[in-house]
Amino acid sequence: MPSVLLLALLAVPGSAASPPPDRAEVALDFASLTVAQAHLRQGQRVRCRVVRDSATQTQEDGSSLFGCKSADGSLRSVWLRPGEGAGEEMTVEGVLRIRCVLASHGFAGFWHFTVTDARRAR
Repeated sequence: MPSVLLLALLAVPGSAASPPPDRAEVALDFASLTVAQAHLRQGQRVRCRVVRDSATQTQEDGSSLFGCKSADGSLRSVWLRPGEGAGEEMTVEGVLRIRCVLASHGFAGFWHFTVTDARRAR
């Protein structure tokens, strides 16, 4: 009889837990992303709202790199795939990377947040 009850519960719409939303679907504010939040998403695809605060540097392969605004003074950048144009403010999807750059030669250490393999979100 337990198997009949199980089948009956499975047949009820909405009775099963829905899967969690994909993290890439929720747009994060890249400027205010904390180190702890970034560590939780390290190496994962994310969707971020970014505000460009530097000139765009186009590489030989057509990809482009630019710096982004940061609420805490950390270094934040985006690497766009070839053919993706950079706007002043936009939402991008890519892989989040974070690394600690240690103090050296009289320079203070800092965190570097990067969204790599990024494309403009549509």
